[in-house]
Amino acid sequence: MATSSSLSISPSNAYDGTNLVQSVSPEWKSPSTLQECSPGSDADSKSSRSLPLRLPQTLQKLQPRPVPNVAPNSSSICGSVAAGRRVQQHSGEEWEEMRSILHRWYIEEELPLKKVIEKARERGFGATSKMYKSHFASWGFRKCNRTRHPIRQAQDQIRYIATPKKLYHLEAMVWATRDYVRAQFDSHGWIATSFTYEKKQKPPKWFDLRAAEIQLLYSMHQMQQRQPSKAIETLNNFFGCLMHTAPYRHPTLLNGHWLMSQKIIELCAIAGDKGLGLIRSLVNYQAGIARILLRGLEPMRNVLLETDEISKIDPLSLGQAFHNGLLASANCLEEKLGPVHPTVLLTWVNLKWYWKSPIVETKQLAVRYKQALAESEAVLGPNDPMTICLLHDFTHYLFYGIGDQDGARELVSTLEERAGELVRTGLPGPHISRAYAFATVALGQFALMDDQIDECHEIFKEAMSSLAQGGTFSPMQMEILEADREAMIVSWREKRELARSKLNFARPRCMDSERELYQ
Repeated sequence: MATSSSLSISPSNAYDGTNLVQSVSPEWKSPSTLQECSPGSDADSKSSRSLPLRLPQTLQKLQPRPVPNVAPNSSSICGSVAAGRRVQQHSGEEWEEMRSILHRWYIEEELPLKKVIEKARERGFGATSKMYKSHFASWGFRKCNRTRHPIRQAQDQIRYIATPKKLYHLEAMVWATRDYVRAQFDSHGWIATSFTYEKKQKPPKWFDLRAAEIQLLYSMHQMQQRQPSKAIETLNNFFGCLMHTAPYRHPTLLNGHWLMSQKIIELCAIAGDKGLGLIRSLVNYQAGIARILLRGLEPMRNVLLETDEISKIDPLSLGQAFHNGLLASANCLEEKLGPVHPTVLLTWVNLKWYWKSPIVETKQLAVRYKQALAESEAVLGPNDPMTICLLHDFTHYLFYGIGDQDGARELVSTLEERAGELVRTGLPGPHISRAYAFATVALGQFALMDDQIDECHEIFKEAMSSLAQGGTFSPMQMEILEADREAMIVSWREKRELARSKLNFARPRCMDSERELYQ
Protein backbone atom coordinates (compact mmCIF):
# COMPACT_ATOMS: atom_id res chain seq x y z
CA MET A 1 0.00 0.00 0.00
CA ALA A 2 1.40 3.43 -0.87
CA THR A 3 2.19 5.68 2.01
CA SER A 4 4.72 7.94 0.32
CA SER A 5 5.48 9.29 -3.12
CA SER A 6 9.22 8.50 -2.92
CA LEU A 7 10.37 5.73 -5.31
CA SER A 8 13.39 3.43 -5.13
CA ILE A 9 15.87 2.62 -7.90
CA SER A 10 16.96 -0.93 -8.58
CA PRO A 11 20.45 -1.68 -10.00
CA SER A 12 18.96 -2.88 -13.32
CA ASN A 13 17.18 0.43 -13.87
CA ALA A 14 20.04 2.71 -12.88
CA TYR A 15 20.92 5.62 -15.11
CA ASP A 16 23.56 4.51 -17.69
CA GLY A 17 24.46 7.87 -19.22
CA THR A 18 22.28 7.61 -22.38
CA ASN A 19 18.68 7.14 -21.25
CA LEU A 20 17.39 9.98 -19.08
CA VAL A 21 14.17 8.51 -17.76
CA GLN A 22 13.19 4.89 -17.16
CA SER A 23 9.78 3.96 -18.54
CA VAL A 24 6.91 3.81 -16.12
CA SER A 25 4.75 1.57 -18.28
CA PRO A 26 5.46 -0.56 -21.35
CA GLU A 27 3.47 1.78 -23.63
CA TRP A 28 5.65 4.80 -23.02
CA LYS A 29 9.28 5.43 -23.92
CA SER A 30 11.45 8.37 -23.07
CA PRO A 31 12.74 10.35 -26.05
CA SER A 32 16.43 9.69 -26.59
CA THR A 33 17.21 12.21 -29.32
CA LEU A 34 16.62 15.84 -29.99
CA GLN A 35 14.39 15.16 -33.03
CA GLU A 36 12.23 12.77 -31.10
CA CYS A 37 11.53 15.61 -28.75
CA SER A 38 10.62 17.95 -31.62
CA PRO A 39 7.03 18.11 -32.90
CA GLY A 40 6.57 16.44 -36.29
CA SER A 41 9.96 14.72 -36.32
CA ASP A 42 10.43 11.34 -37.95
CA ALA A 43 11.03 8.76 -35.31
CA ASP A 44 12.35 6.26 -37.87
CA SER A 45 15.09 8.54 -39.15
CA LYS A 46 18.50 6.96 -38.76
CA SER A 47 20.21 10.33 -38.48
CA SER A 48 17.94 11.23 -35.62
CA ARG A 49 18.61 8.07 -33.71
CA SER A 50 22.35 8.43 -34.18
CA LEU A 51 22.48 11.73 -32.25
CA PRO A 52 21.88 11.05 -28.56
CA LEU A 53 20.90 13.99 -26.36
CA ARG A 54 23.59 15.10 -23.92
CA LEU A 55 22.29 17.44 -21.23
CA PRO A 56 24.52 19.47 -18.94
CA GLN A 57 25.16 17.98 -15.51
CA THR A 58 23.09 20.61 -13.74
CA LEU A 59 20.07 19.79 -15.90
CA GLN A 60 20.53 16.07 -15.44
CA LYS A 61 19.96 16.52 -11.72
CA LEU A 62 16.57 18.02 -12.47
CA GLN A 63 15.38 14.93 -14.38
CA PRO A 64 12.90 12.63 -12.58
CA ARG A 65 14.32 9.48 -11.05
CA PRO A 66 13.60 6.19 -12.85
CA VAL A 67 10.66 4.16 -11.60
CA PRO A 68 11.10 0.40 -11.22
CA ASN A 69 8.69 -1.96 -12.99
CA VAL A 70 6.70 -3.68 -10.28
CA ALA A 71 3.69 -5.87 -10.43
CA PRO A 72 0.34 -4.30 -9.50
CA ASN A 73 -0.25 -6.86 -6.77
CA SER A 74 3.17 -6.40 -5.18
CA SER A 75 3.33 -5.83 -1.45
CA SER A 76 5.89 -3.05 -1.79
CA ILE A 77 5.02 0.57 -1.22
CA CYS A 78 5.43 1.35 -4.90
CA GLY A 79 2.85 -1.25 -5.98
CA SER A 80 -0.14 1.04 -5.93
CA VAL A 81 1.76 3.78 -7.75
CA ALA A 82 2.87 1.45 -10.53
CA ALA A 83 -0.63 0.14 -10.87
CA GLY A 84 -2.02 3.64 -11.34
CA ARG A 85 -2.91 4.08 -7.64
CA ARG A 86 -5.58 1.43 -7.86
CA VAL A 87 -6.70 1.41 -4.21
CA GLN A 88 -9.89 -0.41 -3.33
CA GLN A 89 -12.59 1.77 -1.85
CA HIS A 90 -14.13 0.06 1.20
CA SER A 91 -17.57 0.74 2.51
CA GLY A 92 -18.29 1.95 6.00
CA GLU A 93 -19.44 -1.53 7.03
CA GLU A 94 -16.12 -3.04 5.95
CA TRP A 95 -14.24 -0.46 7.99
CA GLU A 96 -16.39 -1.23 11.03
CA GLU A 97 -15.62 -4.96 10.64
CA MET A 98 -11.88 -4.14 10.76
CA ARG A 99 -12.25 -1.69 13.64
CA SER A 100 -11.59 -4.14 16.48
CA ILE A 101 -8.61 -5.67 14.64
CA LEU A 102 -7.10 -2.26 13.89
CA HIS A 103 -7.65 -1.23 17.51
CA ARG A 104 -5.71 -4.25 18.73
CA TRP A 105 -2.80 -3.61 16.38
CA TYR A 106 -2.61 0.16 16.66
CA ILE A 107 -3.59 0.79 20.29
CA GLU A 108 -3.01 -2.37 22.29
CA GLU A 109 0.08 -3.68 20.49
CA GLU A 110 1.26 -0.11 19.71
CA LEU A 111 2.31 -0.99 16.17
CA PRO A 112 3.28 1.89 13.89
CA LEU A 113 0.84 2.87 11.16
CA LYS A 114 3.05 1.48 8.41
CA LYS A 115 3.05 -1.95 10.03
CA VAL A 116 -0.72 -1.82 10.53
CA ILE A 117 -1.23 -1.08 6.82
CA GLU A 118 0.99 -4.00 5.81
CA LYS A 119 -0.80 -6.45 8.11
CA ALA A 120 -4.22 -5.30 6.85
CA ARG A 121 -3.10 -5.69 3.23
CA GLU A 122 -2.11 -9.30 3.96
CA ARG A 123 -5.76 -9.83 4.95
CA GLY A 124 -6.89 -8.32 1.63
CA PHE A 125 -7.84 -4.95 3.13
CA GLY A 126 -6.01 -2.24 1.19
CA ALA A 127 -6.26 1.46 1.91
CA THR A 128 -4.03 4.51 1.97
CA SER A 129 -2.51 5.98 5.11
CA LYS A 130 -4.75 9.03 4.72
CA MET A 131 -7.83 6.79 4.89
CA TYR A 132 -6.51 5.11 8.03
CA LYS A 133 -5.79 8.43 9.72
CA SER A 134 -9.25 9.73 8.84
CA HIS A 135 -11.02 6.71 10.32
CA PHE A 136 -8.73 6.58 13.36
CA ALA A 137 -9.58 10.21 14.08
CA SER A 138 -13.32 9.53 13.79
CA TRP A 139 -13.00 6.48 16.08
CA GLY A 140 -10.95 8.41 18.63
CA PHE A 141 -7.87 6.22 18.26
CA ARG A 142 -4.85 7.88 19.87
CA LYS A 143 -1.85 8.06 17.62
CA CYS A 144 0.70 5.42 18.41
CA ASN A 145 3.12 7.18 20.80
CA ARG A 146 5.89 5.21 22.42
CA THR A 147 6.92 7.91 24.89
CA ARG A 148 4.82 6.14 27.56
CA HIS A 149 7.03 3.08 27.32
CA PRO A 150 8.97 2.48 30.57
CA ILE A 151 12.31 2.33 28.77
CA ARG A 152 11.63 5.61 26.99
CA GLN A 153 10.60 7.29 30.24
CA ALA A 154 13.79 6.09 31.90
CA GLN A 155 15.84 7.49 29.02
CA ASP A 156 14.17 10.89 29.41
CA GLN A 157 14.93 10.94 33.13
CA ILE A 158 18.56 10.00 32.57
CA ARG A 159 18.88 12.66 29.89
CA TYR A 160 17.42 15.28 32.24
CA ILE A 161 19.75 14.34 35.06
CA ALA A 162 22.75 14.39 32.76
CA THR A 163 22.30 17.70 30.99
CA PRO A 164 19.60 20.02 32.36
CA LYS A 165 20.02 23.55 31.15
CA LYS A 166 20.56 24.99 34.61
CA LEU A 167 23.58 22.74 35.17
CA TYR A 168 25.16 24.13 32.03
CA HIS A 169 24.83 27.69 33.38
CA LEU A 170 25.95 26.55 36.83
CA GLU A 171 29.14 25.06 35.44
CA ALA A 172 29.80 28.20 33.40
CA MET A 173 29.29 30.34 36.52
CA VAL A 174 31.77 28.25 38.51
CA TRP A 175 34.41 28.53 35.81
CA ALA A 176 33.87 32.29 35.60
CA THR A 177 34.31 32.53 39.38
CA ARG A 178 37.65 30.75 39.18
CA ASP A 179 38.75 32.95 36.30
CA TYR A 180 37.84 36.08 38.25
CA VAL A 181 39.80 35.15 41.38
CA ARG A 182 42.87 34.01 39.48
CA ALA A 183 42.82 37.03 37.16
CA GLN A 184 42.74 39.45 40.10
CA PHE A 185 45.71 37.75 41.71
CA ASP A 186 47.67 37.70 38.47
CA SER A 187 47.06 41.37 37.68
CA HIS A 188 47.88 42.77 41.17
CA GLY A 189 45.89 45.87 40.21
CA TRP A 190 43.68 45.51 43.26
CA ILE A 191 46.63 46.29 45.58
CA ALA A 192 47.06 49.82 44.27
CA THR A 193 43.33 50.57 44.21
CA SER A 194 42.93 49.32 47.77
CA PHE A 195 45.81 51.05 49.54
CA THR A 196 46.80 54.20 47.61
CA TYR A 197 44.29 57.02 47.98
CA GLU A 198 44.39 60.63 49.15
CA LYS A 199 42.36 62.03 52.00
CA LYS A 200 40.06 63.90 49.62
CA GLN A 201 39.20 60.68 47.83
CA LYS A 202 36.75 58.07 49.03
CA PRO A 203 38.08 55.37 51.36
CA PRO A 204 38.82 51.90 49.96
CA LYS A 205 35.84 50.03 48.60
CA TRP A 206 36.04 47.33 51.24
CA PHE A 207 34.50 49.85 53.64
CA ASP A 208 31.41 50.05 51.40
CA LEU A 209 31.15 46.27 51.39
CA ARG A 210 31.39 46.10 55.20
CA ALA A 211 28.73 48.78 55.41
CA ALA A 212 26.55 46.73 53.06
CA GLU A 213 26.97 43.68 55.28
CA ILE A 214 25.90 45.61 58.39
CA GLN A 215 22.93 47.13 56.56
CA LEU A 216 21.75 43.70 55.40
CA LEU A 217 22.09 42.23 58.89
CA TYR A 218 20.11 45.14 60.29
CA SER A 219 17.40 44.68 57.65
CA MET A 220 17.00 41.02 58.62
CA HIS A 221 16.64 42.07 62.24
CA GLN A 222 13.95 44.62 61.36
CA MET A 223 12.03 42.06 59.34
CA GLN A 224 12.12 39.64 62.27
CA GLN A 225 10.78 42.42 64.49
CA ARG A 226 7.80 42.87 62.11
CA GLN A 227 8.97 46.26 60.88
CA PRO A 228 8.72 45.89 57.09
CA SER A 229 8.76 49.61 56.27
CA LYS A 230 12.01 50.14 58.18
CA ALA A 231 13.45 46.98 56.66
CA ILE A 232 12.76 48.27 53.15
CA GLU A 233 14.45 51.57 53.97
CA THR A 234 17.49 49.72 55.25
CA LEU A 235 17.54 47.59 52.10
CA ASN A 236 17.70 50.76 50.04
CA ASN A 237 20.78 51.75 52.02
CA PHE A 238 22.19 48.27 51.43
CA PHE A 239 21.77 48.56 47.67
CA GLY A 240 23.24 52.05 47.84
CA CYS A 241 26.39 50.64 49.42
CA LEU A 242 26.67 48.09 46.64
CA MET A 243 26.37 50.80 43.98
CA HIS A 244 29.71 52.33 45.03
CA THR A 245 31.51 49.02 44.51
CA ALA A 246 30.76 48.77 40.77
CA PRO A 247 34.36 49.54 39.62
CA TYR A 248 35.81 47.59 42.54
CA ARG A 249 38.23 44.75 41.82
CA HIS A 250 39.42 42.40 44.52
CA PRO A 251 40.03 38.63 44.75
CA THR A 252 37.64 38.24 47.69
CA LEU A 253 34.82 40.33 46.21
CA LEU A 254 32.86 37.24 45.17
CA ASN A 255 33.05 35.82 48.70
CA GLY A 256 30.95 38.65 50.02
CA HIS A 257 28.76 38.58 46.93
CA TRP A 258 27.78 34.93 47.39
CA LEU A 259 27.26 35.24 51.14
CA MET A 260 25.20 38.42 51.01
CA SER A 261 23.09 36.88 48.23
CA GLN A 262 22.45 33.87 50.45
CA LYS A 263 21.39 36.21 53.25
CA ILE A 264 18.89 37.84 50.91
CA ILE A 265 17.40 34.38 50.33
CA GLU A 266 17.02 34.09 54.12
CA LEU A 267 15.40 37.52 54.13
CA CYS A 268 12.92 36.29 51.51
CA ALA A 269 12.07 33.36 53.79
CA ILE A 270 11.50 35.73 56.74
CA ALA A 271 9.24 37.93 54.62
CA GLY A 272 7.30 34.95 53.24
CA ASP A 273 8.51 35.53 49.68
CA LYS A 274 8.37 31.95 48.40
CA GLY A 275 9.11 33.00 44.83
CA LEU A 276 12.37 34.69 45.90
CA GLY A 277 11.33 37.85 44.09
CA LEU A 278 13.84 40.05 45.94
CA ILE A 279 16.95 38.05 45.08
CA ARG A 280 15.72 37.52 41.52
CA SER A 281 15.30 41.26 41.08
CA LEU A 282 18.78 41.90 42.46
CA VAL A 283 20.39 39.26 40.23
CA ASN A 284 18.57 40.59 37.17
CA TYR A 285 19.61 44.16 37.99
CA GLN A 286 23.26 43.15 38.45
CA ALA A 287 23.20 41.32 35.12
CA GLY A 288 21.83 44.42 33.40
CA ILE A 289 24.58 46.57 34.89
CA ALA A 290 27.19 43.99 33.85
CA ARG A 291 25.98 44.08 30.23
CA ILE A 292 26.45 47.85 30.15
CA LEU A 293 29.65 48.41 32.16
CA LEU A 294 31.73 45.26 31.76
CA ARG A 295 33.45 43.96 28.66
CA GLY A 296 32.47 40.71 26.98
CA LEU A 297 35.47 38.72 28.25
CA GLU A 298 35.31 40.07 31.81
CA PRO A 299 34.93 37.08 34.22
CA MET A 300 32.71 39.08 36.59
CA ARG A 301 30.35 39.79 33.70
CA ASN A 302 30.04 36.07 32.97
CA VAL A 303 29.42 35.33 36.66
CA LEU A 304 26.51 37.75 36.86
CA LEU A 305 24.99 36.77 33.52
CA GLU A 306 25.09 33.04 34.26
CA THR A 307 23.57 33.63 37.69
CA ASP A 308 20.76 35.59 36.05
CA GLU A 309 20.08 32.68 33.66
CA ILE A 310 19.86 30.26 36.60
CA SER A 311 17.36 32.55 38.35
CA LYS A 312 15.15 32.50 35.25
CA ILE A 313 15.27 28.70 34.82
CA ASP A 314 14.93 27.63 38.47
CA PRO A 315 14.96 30.36 41.16
CA LEU A 316 14.93 27.78 43.94
CA SER A 317 18.35 26.52 42.86
CA LEU A 318 20.00 29.89 43.47
CA GLY A 319 21.10 28.80 46.93
CA GLN A 320 22.98 25.86 45.44
CA ALA A 321 24.48 28.19 42.83
CA PHE A 322 25.77 30.52 45.55
CA HIS A 323 27.23 27.53 47.40
CA ASN A 324 29.09 26.31 44.33
CA GLY A 325 30.36 29.80 43.60
CA LEU A 326 31.73 30.25 47.13
CA LEU A 327 33.25 26.75 47.03
CA ALA A 328 35.08 27.65 43.80
CA SER A 329 36.32 30.87 45.42
CA ALA A 330 37.52 28.97 48.50
CA ASN A 331 39.53 26.50 46.44
CA CYS A 332 41.13 29.25 44.35
CA LEU A 333 41.97 31.39 47.39
CA GLU A 334 43.52 28.42 49.17
CA GLU A 335 45.56 27.70 46.05
CA LYS A 336 46.87 31.28 45.93
CA LEU A 337 47.14 32.20 49.63
CA GLY A 338 47.81 28.92 51.40
CA PRO A 339 45.78 26.85 53.87
CA VAL A 340 46.31 28.98 57.01
CA HIS A 341 45.43 32.38 55.60
CA PRO A 342 42.62 34.13 57.55
CA THR A 343 40.57 34.80 54.41
CA VAL A 344 40.73 31.15 53.38
CA LEU A 345 39.76 29.94 56.85
CA LEU A 346 36.83 32.36 57.08
CA THR A 347 35.54 31.22 53.68
CA TRP A 348 35.45 27.58 54.83
CA VAL A 349 33.68 28.62 58.06
CA ASN A 350 30.94 30.33 56.05
CA LEU A 351 30.51 27.26 53.86
CA LYS A 352 29.94 25.17 56.97
CA TRP A 353 27.60 27.69 58.58
CA TYR A 354 25.27 28.39 55.65
CA TRP A 355 25.35 25.13 53.67
CA LYS A 356 26.65 22.48 56.11
CA SER A 357 29.27 21.63 53.50
CA PRO A 358 30.80 18.18 54.19
CA ILE A 359 34.04 19.28 52.54
CA VAL A 360 34.79 21.57 55.49
CA GLU A 361 35.03 18.60 57.84
CA THR A 362 38.12 17.41 55.99
CA LYS A 363 39.97 20.75 56.31
CA GLN A 364 41.02 20.46 60.00
CA LEU A 365 40.16 24.12 60.53
CA ALA A 366 40.79 24.13 64.29
CA VAL A 367 44.43 23.15 63.84
CA ARG A 368 44.88 25.65 61.03
CA TYR A 369 43.24 28.43 63.05
CA LYS A 370 45.63 27.87 65.96
CA GLN A 371 48.59 28.14 63.63
CA ALA A 372 47.25 31.29 61.95
CA LEU A 373 46.45 32.95 65.30
CA ALA A 374 49.90 32.20 66.67
CA GLU A 375 51.57 33.66 63.57
CA SER A 376 49.41 36.80 63.69
CA GLU A 377 50.11 37.44 67.37
CA ALA A 378 53.85 36.96 66.81
CA VAL A 379 54.09 39.22 63.75
CA LEU A 380 51.38 41.88 64.27
CA GLY A 381 50.80 41.78 68.01
CA PRO A 382 47.85 40.63 70.13
CA ASN A 383 45.92 43.93 69.91
CA ASP A 384 46.17 44.38 66.15
CA PRO A 385 42.76 44.53 64.41
CA MET A 386 43.67 41.62 62.17
CA THR A 387 44.59 39.46 65.15
CA ILE A 388 41.32 40.39 66.89
CA CYS A 389 39.30 39.47 63.79
CA LEU A 390 41.13 36.16 63.55
CA LEU A 391 40.44 35.49 67.24
CA HIS A 392 36.76 36.30 66.63
CA ASP A 393 36.56 33.81 63.77
CA PHE A 394 38.36 31.08 65.71
CA THR A 395 36.15 31.49 68.78
CA HIS A 396 33.02 31.42 66.63
CA TYR A 397 34.14 28.24 64.90
CA LEU A 398 34.84 26.48 68.19
CA PHE A 399 31.49 27.43 69.73
CA TYR A 400 29.11 27.17 66.77
CA GLY A 401 31.10 25.14 64.26
CA ILE A 402 32.26 22.10 66.20
CA GLY A 403 30.57 22.66 69.59
CA ASP A 404 33.79 22.97 71.60
CA GLN A 405 32.38 25.08 74.44
CA ASP A 406 35.39 24.59 76.70
CA GLY A 407 37.77 25.85 74.04
CA ALA A 408 35.48 28.78 73.27
CA ARG A 409 35.29 29.74 76.99
CA GLU A 410 39.08 30.03 77.10
CA LEU A 411 39.16 32.46 74.18
CA VAL A 412 36.00 34.53 74.50
CA SER A 413 37.15 36.51 77.56
CA THR A 414 40.35 37.45 75.76
CA LEU A 415 38.35 38.50 72.70
CA GLU A 416 36.02 40.67 74.77
CA GLU A 417 38.95 42.40 76.49
CA ARG A 418 40.95 43.14 73.33
CA ALA A 419 37.99 44.24 71.19
CA GLY A 420 36.50 46.27 74.06
CA GLU A 421 39.64 48.42 74.34
CA LEU A 422 39.38 49.42 70.65
CA VAL A 423 35.61 49.97 70.88
CA ARG A 424 35.97 52.38 73.76
CA THR A 425 38.41 54.50 71.73
CA GLY A 426 35.49 55.62 69.57
CA LEU A 427 36.78 54.48 66.15
CA PRO A 428 36.65 50.69 66.25
CA GLY A 429 35.59 49.92 62.68
CA PRO A 430 32.70 47.59 61.78
CA HIS A 431 34.67 44.36 62.22
CA ILE A 432 36.02 45.19 65.67
CA SER A 433 32.65 46.35 67.02
CA ARG A 434 31.06 43.20 65.65
CA ALA A 435 33.72 41.05 67.30
CA TYR A 436 32.97 42.81 70.59
CA ALA A 437 29.22 42.23 70.16
CA PHE A 438 29.83 38.54 69.43
CA ALA A 439 31.99 38.21 72.56
CA THR A 440 29.18 39.80 74.59
CA VAL A 441 26.64 37.31 73.21
CA ALA A 442 28.93 34.35 73.89
CA LEU A 443 29.67 35.47 77.47
CA GLY A 444 25.95 35.98 78.06
CA GLN A 445 25.19 32.48 76.82
CA PHE A 446 27.84 30.96 79.11
CA ALA A 447 26.35 32.89 82.05
CA LEU A 448 22.86 31.53 81.25
CA MET A 449 24.26 28.01 80.93
CA ASP A 450 25.48 28.44 84.51
CA ASP A 451 22.04 29.80 85.50
CA GLN A 452 23.46 33.22 86.32
CA ILE A 453 20.93 35.54 84.71
CA ASP A 454 22.02 38.59 86.74
CA GLU A 455 25.57 38.24 85.42
CA CYS A 456 24.16 38.02 81.90
CA HIS A 457 22.34 41.32 82.35
CA GLU A 458 25.52 42.98 83.66
CA ILE A 459 27.52 41.75 80.66
CA PHE A 460 25.05 43.21 78.20
CA LYS A 461 24.71 46.45 80.15
CA GLU A 462 28.45 47.05 80.00
CA ALA A 463 28.54 46.19 76.31
CA MET A 464 25.78 48.70 75.53
CA SER A 465 27.69 51.40 77.38
CA SER A 466 30.85 50.65 75.39
CA LEU A 467 29.13 50.49 72.00
CA ALA A 468 27.50 53.87 72.66
CA GLN A 469 30.99 55.38 72.30
CA GLY A 470 31.56 53.62 69.00
CA GLY A 471 31.40 54.76 65.41
CA THR A 472 28.76 55.02 62.70
CA PHE A 473 27.29 51.54 62.99
CA SER A 474 27.09 51.40 66.78
CA PRO A 475 23.36 52.30 67.02
CA MET A 476 22.46 49.45 64.64
CA GLN A 477 24.64 46.99 66.49
CA MET A 478 23.24 48.05 69.86
CA GLU A 479 19.68 47.42 68.64
CA ILE A 480 20.63 44.02 67.20
CA LEU A 481 22.49 43.12 70.40
CA GLU A 482 19.44 43.92 72.53
CA ALA A 483 17.30 41.68 70.33
CA ASP A 484 19.81 38.84 70.75
CA ARG A 485 19.71 39.29 74.53
CA GLU A 486 15.93 38.95 74.60
CA ALA A 487 16.01 35.87 72.36
CA MET A 488 18.64 34.23 74.58
CA ILE A 489 16.63 34.80 77.76
CA VAL A 490 13.48 33.38 76.14
CA SER A 491 15.38 30.25 75.08
CA TRP A 492 16.88 29.89 78.58
CA ARG A 493 13.49 30.15 80.26
CA GLU A 494 11.99 27.59 77.85
CA LYS A 495 14.90 25.20 78.58
CA ARG A 496 16.05 25.16 74.96
CA GLU A 497 19.63 24.68 73.85
CA LEU A 498 21.25 28.12 73.81
CA ALA A 499 23.86 27.24 71.21
CA ARG A 500 21.05 26.65 68.69
CA SER A 501 19.31 29.97 69.30
CA LYS A 502 18.83 32.00 66.13
CA LEU A 503 20.88 35.05 67.04
CA ASN A 504 22.06 37.75 64.65
CA PHE A 505 25.58 37.99 66.04
CA ALA A 506 25.90 34.22 66.02
CA ARG A 507 26.53 34.43 62.28
CA PRO A 508 30.11 34.42 61.01
CA ARG A 509 31.54 37.41 59.23
CA CYS A 510 31.23 37.53 55.44
CA MET A 511 34.43 39.18 54.32
CA ASP A 512 37.90 40.24 55.38
CA SER A 513 39.53 43.55 54.69
CA GLU A 514 42.27 44.07 52.12
CA ARG A 515 44.86 44.36 54.81
CA GLU A 516 44.04 40.87 56.06
CA LEU A 517 44.38 39.52 52.54
CA TYR A 518 47.53 41.49 51.77
CA GLN A 519 49.30 40.37 54.93
